[in-house]
Amino acid sequence: MAYLIFEKVYFGMGCFWGAEKYLWELEGVLFTSVGYGDGFTRNPTYEEVCSGQTAHNEIVEVIYDPKKIKFSLLLSIVMIGPLSGNIMSGGVTV
Repeated sequence: MAYLIFEKVYFGMGCFWGAEKYLWELEGVLFTSVGYGDGFTRNPTYEEVCSGQTAHNEIVEVIYDPKKIKFSLLLSIVMIGPLSGNIMSGGVTV
């Protein structure tokens, strides 16, 4: 029996909506979701995160097939490619 093996990575972004849309359109990306991470406020609202007072990053979760797209390509797209202007000071959360 053949098993499908997928990988998961989290990218901390300045704004996750455009980044999520760009990433979900890549061949080999199976699923994306967004949320907040790394802050100190429990269950913050969008307004609280945008205020800069919670220390949260906007996070994009990416589930991908490493046989179709390599982690290094995803990382380069986020760090130096079309999404690089969207990185927050923390860079990438892996």
